[in-house]
Amino acid sequence: DPSVYSDECRQRHDYYRRKHGVPGLKNDETLRLLAQDWADHLAAQPKGTPFRHRPNNKYGENIYFQWSSSPSFMLDAQAPVDYWYGEIKDYDYANPGFWSKTAHFTQVVWKSTTNVGCGIRRESFRNGYYVVCNYDPPGNYQGKYGQ
Repeated sequence: DPSVYSDECRQRHDYYRRKHGVPGLKNDETLRLLAQDWADHLAAQPKGTPFRHRPNNKYGENIYFQWSSSPSFMLDAQAPVDYWYGEIKDYDYANPGFWSKTAHFTQVVWKSTTNVGCGIRRESFRNGYYVVCNYDPPGNYQGKYGQ
């Protein structure tokens, strides 16, 4: 059930947000459907197509891809959020600001973001999964990194 997966992603976001004293997120069906649509789009692309963010998206967006050689591989909701949060190791608290190598992390814990919705889709030609999460209000705004 896609809405269950999205809620499990939200719970993992909240696990990390609590570590930073940031309020939890609410599930948002509009964001979930938007994220699901983009995950479906990415999974339908020809093999070798580099994935990109949805153009002209007014929401924040994190994208994750994982492949496995195991035909029984199933991607849980923790792996993408753990990966994004893992960028904390590169975040410079002494010099807060936008860095592409930490933008997923900062979106996960962005204080003013209140809503999230996530989608997942398995590719048809190999055992890979795309996960997309959309955030409202979006994070990573200049001048707000110290919060």
